[in-house]
Amino acid sequence: MIIQFWIVFIMIHFLIHVSINVWSGREMVNTRIYAGLETWMKQFPEINIYVDFLPRNYPQSQNVKYIQLGDRSKHIWFPNGWQRAQPRFLEAMIDTYMRNDTHKWYVFGDDDTYLSKKNLFKLISQFDPSEPLVFGRFYCAWPDIVFGKNHSQQCLAFPQGGAGVVISRGFMKRIFGFLSDCNRIYNHKDYAGSMRFGKCVRDNINSTIWAFGKGIQNYKSQFFSRPPLEEIESGNCFKPPISFHQITPSLMKFVHYGFLSEFKSQNTTLFVEWSHLTCRPFLLRTGYGNERVLLRFGYAITTHTSNKLIASATSEIYPLDKTDSPRVYRQDFGELISVIISCENVSDLEQTSVSNKEGQVFFVKARCDYVK
Repeated sequence: MIIQFWIVFIMIHFLIHVSINVWSGREMVNTRIYAGLETWMKQFPEINIYVDFLPRNYPQSQNVKYIQLGDRSKHIWFPNGWQRAQPRFLEAMIDTYMRNDTHKWYVFGDDDTYLSKKNLFKLISQFDPSEPLVFGRFYCAWPDIVFGKNHSQQCLAFPQGGAGVVISRGFMKRIFGFLSDCNRIYNHKDYAGSMRFGKCVRDNINSTIWAFGKGIQNYKSQFFSRPPLEEIESGNCFKPPISFHQITPSLMKFVHYGFLSEFKSQNTTLFVEWSHLTCRPFLLRTGYGNERVLLRFGYAITTHTSNKLIASATSEIYPLDKTDSPRVYRQDFGELISVIISCENVSDLEQTSVSNKEGQVFFVKARCDYVK
């Protein structure tokens, strides 16, 4: 009981000192933002959503604050939606830091990003926020945009916004004063907002700080720029994911179900946290000789040699016993494959048996983290 109290206390302490921010636009509020409010945004007590303008009848929630930045693309002739959005990237960083410069961490993501609170906090809790650090998935910027047509083949590293960007207070203090001028100078219509950030940092932060393993914390094994199934089929996703990107409104619940189960118990909503297992590969015996498959937890069954998709999840992970704290859960992968999960005090997922009587049913045991 005492241990649970301190876990809750530490999580609340972290929540108070972490700023969660989302880039969006008027045309996406009633689709992408609505999908986020129904899923991952429930995890956080306060989220800032940056838009140009708000549409009529926009979705509201007690934990969400909309901040209208206005049209920041007036210098662009006939911009498309993506081009209109890029100047908001640095403007959102400026605004959130001006509102509160005492947060330990500043987290940013797109409106089609999914964020896992537990996996995010587990990562950043290992670091000192007073140090100049930026976490995310780093790529090389488009050279023609950054360096011009006669560019060299050098790589300008930037953290992709859609995969999520986490900035320490120590780094924000150093870069804040330069952001406004950078946004004004790097204003080509195709200059991605996250690339503007990378260029601004490279121009104004000492190279001994802005280096891989130092200021650049490239966690490409946990910050993902694509949906789960695409990452799985590419042979990725071996560690608990912090983010996924390019998550359409119709896909958002599919992604969410791999992280959390939500169900009613009397008058209370309970959650089971699966984020320590989400997307990771677990070898399963099929019962047919030496044949094996991989459970990519929450999302898919694949071949164990080539990551080829056999079946994707067609249900959430739902409880089978009707109690206040269910101990058995099930997830379906089409009509012929299911996984039955028994809650046990184990460090990882372990298979206990398999049945081939009515389709393929895999029985496993795993740790179930209950969250009230």
